[in-house]
Amino acid sequence: LFRSHILRRHMAPAPSIRDYNRTMTSALASQLEGVHEIPHGVVLANRDKQGSWGQANAYYAYCHRCRRWLDFPSACTHGRCGGAHWDEQLAKAEWTWWPELQKMEARVRKGHHPYWGGIEDRRKA
Repeated sequence: LFRSHILRRHMAPAPSIRDYNRTMTSALASQLEGVHEIPHGVVLANRDKQGSWGQANAYYAYCHRCRRWLDFPSACTHGRCGGAHWDEQLAKAEWTWWPELQKMEARVRKGHHPYWGGIEDRRKA
């Protein structure tokens, strides 16, 4: 049974840029809630369709500061990582998605749904 929010390092190597782009495309197409909350330095880079790491169809992120895989909820709160590493290629790939994520954040700040701009979000009300 999967319980840890931080996955063991041996579960997978660092993701490729292709993994990151493919996973971000999937997350946005499936309208994954909270994808805009993932902090800089953490990249959404795997969707476990078979449930090899835990729940089937769950999303996982990779922190390229501490070089650890995280489940999605943990990834959203992993902003204060003290890891000394940095992957320049993943950081560059992150910035390609930044404009889209910024649009989502702006919608949320206005009280709108992150994906459907003008629709008021009353789920948290």
